[in-house]
Amino acid sequence: MKNFNSCLLILIILTCCNSMFSQTSNWWHLKEQENMPWLTGTAYWPFKDFSTPTRPDNPVPYVNQKGVIERDFTKKESFFVFQSYWTEKPMVHIYGQTWPTRWGDKDEKKMIKVYSNCANVELIVNGKSYGSKKRNSQNYPAAGLRWLVALKEGKNYIKAIGKKSKTVITDEIWVDYQTEIWGNPKELTLNVKRQAGDTIWFQAQVFDAKGVKCLDAKNVIDFDVAGDGELIINQGTSRGCSKLQLYNGRALIGLLHNNGKSTVSAKSNGLKTAFNSIDIKSETLTKHDSFLNEFNASDVLTKISNKYKDLAAKTKIDSTHIPRTIKEDGSLKGVNSRDWTSGFFSGMLWYLYEYSKYPELKSEAIEITSFVEKEQYNGVTHDMGFKIGSSVGNGYRLMNDIHYKDILVKSAETLITRFNPTVGCIRSWDHSDDKWGYPVIIDNMMNLELLFEAYKLTGNKKFYDVALSHADVTMKNHFRKDNSSYHVIDYNPVNGNVVKKNTHQGYSHESIWARGQAWGLYGYTLMYRETKDVKYLEQANKIAALIFKHENMPNDLIPYWDYLAPNLYEQPRDVSAAAITASALLELQGYITNDKLKKEYTENAKKIIEILSSDQFSEKRNEYFILNQSTGSFPSNSEVNVPLVYADYYFVEALLRLIKINN
Repeated sequence: MKNFNSCLLILIILTCCNSMFSQTSNWWHLKEQENMPWLTGTAYWPFKDFSTPTRPDNPVPYVNQKGVIERDFTKKESFFVFQSYWTEKPMVHIYGQTWPTRWGDKDEKKMIKVYSNCANVELIVNGKSYGSKKRNSQNYPAAGLRWLVALKEGKNYIKAIGKKSKTVITDEIWVDYQTEIWGNPKELTLNVKRQAGDTIWFQAQVFDAKGVKCLDAKNVIDFDVAGDGELIINQGTSRGCSKLQLYNGRALIGLLHNNGKSTVSAKSNGLKTAFNSIDIKSETLTKHDSFLNEFNASDVLTKISNKYKDLAAKTKIDSTHIPRTIKEDGSLKGVNSRDWTSGFFSGMLWYLYEYSKYPELKSEAIEITSFVEKEQYNGVTHDMGFKIGSSVGNGYRLMNDIHYKDILVKSAETLITRFNPTVGCIRSWDHSDDKWGYPVIIDNMMNLELLFEAYKLTGNKKFYDVALSHADVTMKNHFRKDNSSYHVIDYNPVNGNVVKKNTHQGYSHESIWARGQAWGLYGYTLMYRETKDVKYLEQANKIAALIFKHENMPNDLIPYWDYLAPNLYEQPRDVSAAAITASALLELQGYITNDKLKKEYTENAKKIIEILSSDQFSEKRNEYFILNQSTGSFPSNSEVNVPLVYADYYFVEALLRLIKINN
């Protein structure tokens, strides 16, 4: 007889779950398996959905949907359930994110489940904490991480905060709560939900005779297209088939627009076919829902924080190679403190430290900030706000260090030595005397924040008065009748008269340079913040209207480098202009009392941030940067279609502002 005592018995349980389209799937076996000491391991056999000829009537036809990820590797809700039991890395996930609308009676308590491997999870709904719960893997469902909450009608903000050892991780979503009762589907609609690069996403929905969304409708939708575009079909996914069953009363389809005209249709038996026509070159797509369910700003900022924490551990930046952009071969192009961009990298690190509290980022921010501190004495540049404000200014805001305070005040003192009271503005460049006698550029509005900070720190009104004068004269002379801005105004320094109205980085003197409009929007928004003078708020609103109502603004809201450049659709984008604009809008919306305009600003900012967070605009050549496709100076063929440090700075600032608004 063989001696089995020396043999190792290995038993693997193959686990099978229902389709992700069901929210009632049972995972009780996961808790049971933890009490099987003889169990060596478990595996889940249909990890990914797969095609099959035997399931023509599935919600996604001819696809076995029992996987935990879709065929395009999109994670289903069940993925996170297994992850909460089988992984060690801290994770937290609010269950049900593929269903953006919940329903029930008014004041009815609904269960909110969170799947996490953290020891404790706190739930916050609409700013109110519903307490922390301890994870118990034997407490089914959701390992005890479940709460009964009465959601309010309309939009609800839900956030889960998990803690595992010293690690804190969050997840957040927006959900609609519908209390209206619906009847049978009577109307089919098809609207643009969002655009991501060259793809436009359409959403089909069904409503009853009273216009109430039918959230449990199971209608099958047939999508089709005529024109230049191509539907993204034959993918075998919940968003990549020409024939789909509704889920949560909706179905999505993507269109590659091919820069042309297309008409997309949605057809369902018993309902009138819905159509939506777009002309990518002449129309601005404005009908889009909030897409925060599909985009998590905290996740993006967490990834960025981790990226730069790891980078700080393995690389060393010296004072002559502060990141600005990349060279043709993709290697880092660094600068010293005299460059106008020298403060942005450390400023971005301060923002990331503010969010993540990683000590590694704080140490790196302090060191790189020290490289630019000497610029407080540099009186031959107007860029003091960019250099000192973004670096030392953020450092002082977070650390309240008197050393930083003294640098801010001295920097402001140095900056106002460039102020000419006859002109009423701070002089910009000292170069190009053959072109301009006293140039003032729209970018200079960004340096006024430093003067307001010095006024608050000292009480000396001279800083305040210079800032007001500069803003008022700029508002008088820089802007055209359509509220677009010139780049450069040249003044006579003796009598203060305007000599020339030019550009330096735009296509022509009368064109609309994209980043210049962003500087103006940001600048007059901060002017209203510091003065509460309504004329500055009105100016910011005028600039915002010019930007978003311009016929040449792309549908994804990432502008070309100049709105009036020839052969526009062949021109490079300027991601830096988009990032600055998004950050400015998120501040501006806080000062708006008109609900419709406030929502428009917020949604436009969110859309820009989501698009910039997509793979299309991700920098992959150099680890020091986040975004690509910025344009520094197209007329000089300088820094075109490259990452730029100030694009990253304002992008991170925008993410931080969005998270604070959500919270």
